[in-house]
Amino acid sequence: MRHPLHLLKITLRGALLLFSPDAEAGLSRFVVARILAMLLFHLPLAAGLFVGTVRAFYERNAALMVLSLFTACYLLAHAPGAVAGGRYSVPMLPILIVVGSYGLWGDPSAPDSFLSTNQRVANGSGQRSYPG
Repeated sequence: MRHPLHLLKITLRGALLLFSPDAEAGLSRFVVARILAMLLFHLPLAAGLFVGTVRAFYERNAALMVLSLFTACYLLAHAPGAVAGGRYSVPMLPILIVVGSYGLWGDPSAPDSFLSTNQRVANGSGQRSYPG
């Protein structure tokens, strides 16, 4: 705690390692494959966590706010100790997928969610069509 910049450096390094595939002794030599997996899978999940958290706060969705804050706190608590890869983020992958999906597409059960075509287009009589 006496060196806050060093602690910040370790935490940022650990956060990057949390969003990288776990590297065992046999897989550590495949650096290109690890970087590719990190860019294609793990970093979009990190971006989804950020976007989902912002959207949950903007829409005041309490359940997703708690879920995303729990995930962020869990990952930040484990970030300084991350050494070899994302073994501590593995339990959070389903939650990261849920929060990221919410960040991209929102809540489909909400009344103001995406309008289907038949709700936007008037029917033959000029009135708006509403399902069932």
